[in-house]
Amino acid sequence: GNADPTRADMGFGLGVAVQTTPGIVRTAGSVGSFSWPGAYGTNWFADPKEQLVVVFMALTRSIASLLPMASPLSF
Repeated sequence: GNADPTRADMGFGLGVAVQTTPGIVRTAGSVGSFSWPGAYGTNWFADPKEQLVVVFMALTRSIASLLPMASPLSF
């Protein structure tokens, strides 16, 4: 089984996760939809059956924590 319970109904391909079964966990998408989460709150998915593509971008960490040099350099 999959170690991540939120991905229990996913298979994995070259750089993407593909939904292989319907409704084991509560994730959006039809069988055959594919996605991949990114860093700091970004995510995208595509659902060919529903003709839907979503790109979600949210910064969940502050710029100061991403750039340790930013604080000493600011005035």
